[in-house]
Amino acid sequence: MSDVGLSLPSIGIDGPQGIMLSEGATADHVRAALTGDYPAKSFVLDPGAHLSHADIDAGRRAAVIVSDIAGAGPATITDSYVRGGPALLGFHNGQTALLQRDKLVATGDQDAVLTFGGTTIVEDSVIDLHVRLRRVPPGRYLLRATVVDAAGNRGIARATKARVA
Repeated sequence: MSDVGLSLPSIGIDGPQGIMLSEGATADHVRAALTGDYPAKSFVLDPGAHLSHADIDAGRRAAVIVSDIAGAGPATITDSYVRGGPALLGFHNGQTALLQRDKLVATGDQDAVLTFGGTTIVEDSVIDLHVRLRRVPPGRYLLRATVVDAAGNRGIARATKARVA
């Protein structure tokens, strides 16, 4: 799929469903806006799906969800702007999500990346937490990427070669 734009209206008890990319599916140059404060899913990626050159603004909702469907290869997001609370929500237990050259923007007081199992690799990307350094509460991590394993243990992802601008 290429050169597609969508706006998700406030409908239904579970909200609208956007685009789901199954294993091997690719979407590029896509744009999605979720303007209301209602449940919705703008993009769902299965392992093996690829999203590139996307502009996704989900407001206070998860912008991209990586599913827990078993598949071959990582779900990938490249060269994209992804804004939401969180920008990436992963349920890919035992799978991998790979993000390269993206700008991830966390909204509200949400994590930029929230993963429940699996592996999430963020390379050569910008993570914008939309907070000023002086406003980060004591005990909070500047890079808010939370990992929850299958047993429900929560941890903070390590940042290597990270820098604060």
